[in-house]
Amino acid sequence: MTGKNESAPGDLDTLMRPYLPLVERYVANRLRMAIIDGILAPGKYRVEDIIDEVYIRLREEFDKGKISPERIKLMMFMFADRQLEEILAEEYVHGQDVSVEEIVAREMKSLEEKYVAEADGDLVLYEELDDISYRHDQEQKTVYLLEPGFESDLITALDLERSSAETDSGRKILAGVYQRLPLLTGIIVDLHVTGGLNAFEIAEIRNMQVEDVDRIIRQVKVHFTTALNR
Repeated sequence: MTGKNESAPGDLDTLMRPYLPLVERYVANRLRMAIIDGILAPGKYRVEDIIDEVYIRLREEFDKGKISPERIKLMMFMFADRQLEEILAEEYVHGQDVSVEEIVAREMKSLEEKYVAEADGDLVLYEELDDISYRHDQEQKTVYLLEPGFESDLITALDLERSSAETDSGRKILAGVYQRLPLLTGIIVDLHVTGGLNAFEIAEIRNMQVEDVDRIIRQVKVHFTTALNR
């Protein structure tokens, strides 16, 4: 090992430090949503354990000289995302394999549907309003407000009007819209909001086309804005 690599531990710790709170929030938010969705049992996985695994993976690549200091933030989020995907793959069976292109097309269609926001934060397709089965299902659903820090970052990142988003009803609408985002869209929103990552960076992490990521982010902004203005 060269003298440069021998000094790497301190260098890596220093390089990681500014981004640790962001990655921890990203991991915590993904775990929280998986628990709300019933995929994970509360307390089964800890943020600290996942971050430790991120550090181990990053250390291995950094010591081999495969990661430059400029890419530390991106690689922290990439390793965290991979670790979460491995955990969720063990806990949740998605069914038949679907290509990224098919997922993007399906989720974009979902985002483009016409919704109306109810007072309790639920989003309802117009044609579902008179559906008896829908009304029964709604009795079983609970909207969990977003963590204040994430909520504020979401409003900023999506350029939402704070005067409407930060009211009691607005907060419920934000939470309701967020909880019902399609899976891949939710991950992209988390990376964009929590990590401050742009479309190019998210595309690299998720192995997607940049234009698809950019299109989803733009449509999500419209989706939230429309719900708040109903």
